Amino acid sequence: MAEYTHEIDVRRQRVARAGPNGLVAGGERRLLSGELDFGGPGPDRDTCWWELGPRTRERLVELAGPSLQWWAVHRRVGGRTAVEAGLLGRDGFVFAEPRLNTERQPVAAIHAYLFRPGSSRQVAISWKPERQAPGRRSGGDVGPSAASAGKAAVRLIGLSELGASTLGAMPPKAQHLLLEPFVQGERLLRSEIYYWGSPNETSIFVTVLAGEHTVTSATGSRFVPAGHEEATAHWDLVCRRADVARRIGR
Repeated sequence: MAEYTHEIDVRRQRVARAGPNGLVAGGERRLLSGELDFGGPGPDRDTCWWELGPRTRERLVELAGPSLQWWAVHRRVGGRTAVEAGLLGRDGFVFAEPRLNTERQPVAAIHAYLFRPGSSRQVAISWKPERQAPGRRSGGDVGPSAASAGKAAVRLIGLSELGASTLGAMPPKAQHLLLEPFVQGERLLRSEIYYWGSPNETSIFVTVLAGEHTVTSATGSRFVPAGHEEATAHWDLVCRRADVARRIGR
């Protein structure tokens, strides 16, 4: 079976805020609808990780603490191939961004969101909807008015169309838990999504939304059983939220 990887990197370029709008109450229906986009085959995360310099790897682990999930991918920087990596740990979310130094050689700029001790909370989500009958929407699907409101809120907080589509494939409760601080007004600073697998089975899935005061994340896996489609994919996720005590870099 061919393996595919796709990553999204969304950074805020302009401050915009969404006020309280009722979108986060309940979490029974999706705020967004969408699907995962699988690109072409690429090197796996282990291969990319070991291409990082040893000091960069050590620094990521040192800042993040015990790993909850991680990724590493190739990026083109100044005509060169370099490694971009993220590590979500118990102590923080840390990201290595490839940059060019004065000699135009790739170097890693490290950014970190360090968590306030004792502030982390988590919720396990097992989402296994029934097979969808022809002509019927899945129970968690958005209605037209909710879809319009959800898209407007996502535009305000700064997610790209691709990022919103990826979050739109996730279970309703996961969407609410991930987006809640940001649709309520917190400034979103960084959004990272990584997944690895095939359209029918995604063995590694991680998304992190980092704000000025809060980091939300979801890690887990996704599976589309025979006879099912994207809207009724089965998910096993752990959603987490932690308060930011200190930031390093952007």
